[in-house]
Amino acid sequence: MKKFLYVEDELPLHKENILRLFDKFLTEEEKKALKEVGNDEFGSTNLEIKNALKNCSLVEVESSFPETLQKIKENPDGYELFVIDRNLAKDAYTFEQIRKTDSDFTEERLKKFRQREGDYFLRYFANHNRKNLEKLYFLTGNDDAFRDGDELKDLLENFDLNEFRSTHFFEKGRQEDTKTLLKLINDSETINLQRENRFYLEVLEKWLGATESSDFTKILLTKNKTDKLKSNLKDLRELQEKLLKKLASEVFPGLRNKCLGAKLNVRGALKWLNENPATL
Repeated sequence: MKKFLYVEDELPLHKENILRLFDKFLTEEEKKALKEVGNDEFGSTNLEIKNALKNCSLVEVESSFPETLQKIKENPDGYELFVIDRNLAKDAYTFEQIRKTDSDFTEERLKKFRQREGDYFLRYFANHNRKNLEKLYFLTGNDDAFRDGDELKDLLENFDLNEFRSTHFFEKGRQEDTKTLLKLINDSETINLQRENRFYLEVLEKWLGATESSDFTKILLTKNKTDKLKSNLKDLRELQEKLLKKLASEVFPGLRNKCLGAKLNVRGALKWLNENPATL
């Protein structure tokens, strides 16, 4: 399933902000786990905040510049929105850590983007993931120019950087910006669909995999498009057969013995499951 990726180098200081921004998409258990982190004299760490939400299917938090870069490189289409603090220097990192992920990173860029690590993601997206540029949003306490701005203009031909700044920059602590960002998050069509169908998507991901879960999300997103009706029905049938085969072969011996031969008896499998609800 797609997620929101929230990146802040001092997560414990922004716990309340995480709860406020993603309240709609966190389960009560996830909210409770996050609230309980650091409720003692020792406070909390970035790792503890991340661990509190490690099983969250819709929201992921990160504090490290190189770790964020790695996530974006490995799974650029796995996130619906990237909400990234421009300054990620408080969570210490080394040049070698970044080079493991991005061989284009240089010592010169290390100096140039120090305390403006977020700006590097705009450059990275421009080079490697341009289709997702519009999903990239920045949290900032400073409204200064992008680092490497002149080179960015060359990389992003016909891309209005000033327009991007006006709609993709959110000033920390500014109430109007927080409201705008919150609306942007709450109105995400994909994540809202996943929230409403979380149980089914998690079942598909558990038994079949992330690809099938994503395929079901695509069906949900296009369910009202008449030109997709035929292909969606076909895809639904295929997902149903895959899931029934998986359940018959690995979970329910009775279903396997009755309905799974050289070919799956779909109608018989559905009837068996209906007649044996205690197995579910």
